[in-house]
Amino acid sequence: MSGNSGRASKMGVEVEWNYSEERQELVLTCLRAPFFVSADDVNRKLHTLVSETLLA
Repeated sequence: MSGNSGRASKMGVEVEWNYSEERQELVLTCLRAPFFVSADDVNRKLHTLVSETLLA
């Protein structure tokens, strides 16, 4: 992910993000996922990626 907003897809999962510098808020939205990937799995992976980025 790069930039304050955009879309990315990998292995059938498509996500959209929008970061507001003013509000210091990041909104991540899963737009599409294959039937064999649960919403919990997508949420867990997004949470991990954000946490790792904050620690870097």
